[in-house]
Amino acid sequence: MQRADIVGHSLGSFIAQTFAEYWPERTRRVILISSSGGAKAGALPRKPAYDFAAQIRQLKEPIDPDSPS
Repeated sequence: MQRADIVGHSLGSFIAQTFAEYWPERTRRVILISSSGGAKAGALPRKPAYDFAAQIRQLKEPIDPDSPS
């Protein structure tokens, strides 16, 4: 199965997060720009396979470019 690198900016970052949360087997890497972690308005009522939002909330500015998160 092929896996994609997903990039999202601003509102698109929420779409990228949602894709990665619901289809982690199709996601290789997620890059979020000008994003936020947390509940998304209108999100599907299904529990995601992985809580990317929790990882995002742990990030602090400035983000270390060598960070694995």
